[in-house]
Amino acid sequence: MNDLRNYLLESKALTEAEYELLQLLADSARINNAQLAAATRTAQSTTLNRVNSMLRSNIIEGFHTRVNRKALGLNLQAMVSIKLSQQSPEAIQNTLTEMMKIPYVTSAMKTTGAFHLIVHAYTQDSDSLQENVIDPISSIPLVELTETSLLLSHHRRSSLFGDFYAE
Repeated sequence: MNDLRNYLLESKALTEAEYELLQLLADSARINNAQLAAATRTAQSTTLNRVNSMLRSNIIEGFHTRVNRKALGLNLQAMVSIKLSQQSPEAIQNTLTEMMKIPYVTSAMKTTGAFHLIVHAYTQDSDSLQENVIDPISSIPLVELTETSLLLSHHRRSSLFGDFYAE
């Protein structure tokens, strides 16, 4: 038994049945209720009630489509670290809001350390990265410095419970 599973079960954040359902849904959100019931060896009505309960309590916030960005020609991934000239909560929030308007940015994070924010972006190539991500970020008034790292590979989970996959 892994530590995360132990923690979730011992803290009563999830039941064993809910944990099992979340694992199944994490890797295949399109799995239907009959398949969930068969995989968990429970009645379909019980499975449906458990999933609906997790939706109502916001344990499950939604179901998502994982897009293969390479199939769309977005072959380059980058992380852009951003240092701001001001660090007030309002300045950080305003900058985050501006960054989230950039279509190629897929996530924006507030961080500690030498940089205040980090964004993750996908583009076609380095020219597109410069034109569509770095230049727009650099033009945001409070951005003082950026440092860009190209990602050579990216392995992630679709959620806390899913298997790792490569992007």
